[in-house]
Amino acid sequence: MKILVALFVYNERKYLPAFLSYYRKQGCDFVFVDNMSTDGTFQYLIKEKVSVKRLDTKDSFHLRMLQDELTKEIAKRRPDWVVYTGADTYFVFEKTIRQTIEEAHKEGFNQIATKCLEAMNTGETFKLPFNLTFKYGYVQRKLRYMISRYMEGFYIEADKIVIKNPNIKPECGILINYGACKPNREQIKKLERREKAWDMGMNKQWGIHYLEHQKKDWIWNPNNLTYFPKTEYWRYIKKL
Repeated sequence: MKILVALFVYNERKYLPAFLSYYRKQGCDFVFVDNMSTDGTFQYLIKEKVSVKRLDTKDSFHLRMLQDELTKEIAKRRPDWVVYTGADTYFVFEKTIRQTIEEAHKEGFNQIATKCLEAMNTGETFKLPFNLTFKYGYVQRKLRYMISRYMEGFYIEADKIVIKNPNIKPECGILINYGACKPNREQIKKLERREKAWDMGMNKQWGIHYLEHQKKDWIWNPNNLTYFPKTEYWRYIKKL
């Protein structure tokens, strides 16, 4: 079974060693779209011998263009299943991702639902790995559908994969997103690139949460968040 971890990246060089190591251990291959990174991301991915295509969006974080290009690259490889993620985002299950997908496949499911945990920067001194540094955040109410069987009509929309006639395996494991934990200068640059995409006509609801983060100066009050080590999800996070 071919399982593709699919994502687009911009200046993620320092996050990629841990990312590639983790998903390789999970039994997955990769397809990347590099959004004209300037920090050696593209060159590093070439060195690591993973599939990567470059896309120039005029220094904008144009989600629609990136997702369309990523969908094209996925289609070229005709995988059995796709795991849509980001360089700061990890899926964790009781078993490996491959074992989890293979079981879902045998049971007749074509998508897997997960809870999403959003880790937040509460003023910690930035250092990697994420899971040992950032332990506060919140659990999103809506489930994510970002692991899916590949089939005709497959496409990516915002933070989900859309397919015909989804048969979803009920909630299992977690998706934990560390995107909001990156240094302020990276958050500011990302917002600037989002704003350029909005000016180009991209849906203004995509990325609007960065405006809220900006108002907080990218730092969140831990008293208003969940402390992950005290939750049932900590057993997953420790596995990263």
